[in-house]
Amino acid sequence: MITRLYIDNFRTLVNFEIRCDSVNLLLGPNGSGKSSVLDILRRLRGFIGGETRLAETFPAADFTHWQTKSLQKFEIELKTENGVFIYVLEIEYFDDKTKSKVRKEILKLDGTLLFHGKEGEAHLYNDAGHEGAVVGFDWTQSGIGLLQERRDNKKLTLFKKYIENIIVVRPTPVLMGSESQGEEKHLSPRMENFAAWYPLPYTRKPLGVPRNFR
Repeated sequence: MITRLYIDNFRTLVNFEIRCDSVNLLLGPNGSGKSSVLDILRRLRGFIGGETRLAETFPAADFTHWQTKSLQKFEIELKTENGVFIYVLEIEYFDDKTKSKVRKEILKLDGTLLFHGKEGEAHLYNDAGHEGAVVGFDWTQSGIGLLQERRDNKKLTLFKKYIENIIVVRPTPVLMGSESQGEEKHLSPRMENFAAWYPLPYTRKPLGVPRNFR
């Protein structure tokens, strides 16, 4: 279950934090940031999963334009049957705000480091929290998203699977097709591809994580 989400310098959200329960109701006037909160969850899912790069996931146009500092920060906390995961992503924009890089990316489980990336250098940790190799990675992508499953990083892989199960949609029945030519991994934001997505989740092993944002 998502228990906490922190957003700084994304659209209208500056130093914003929300703590969550199993069911949550977001209320507020137009333009207050309700859709942005859900949009961040969808974007983090794609980025952490290695499906999207930095520029398309967090374009400069979404940086809070009245802020003078160049950092954007996101944190997500997941409470699971395996413990509490905390993921931190810091994005640094260059002076003209047209380009950016991953400044820092951190993953912890119950306080134990599983991954620490900074300035294009990734420090890898095994499931026991012991540091292993230090490798370079493309700072326009998630270092976690680039890692493949190994015998000693099953906890990090499990986190990626939890994130993959996040569903963020705004159902629009009139756009939902009744037929599919194949299967799709994720629902589109307005559920146009529902017929293509629907059978797929039931082929996965359940993770036991309530989907508290829908």
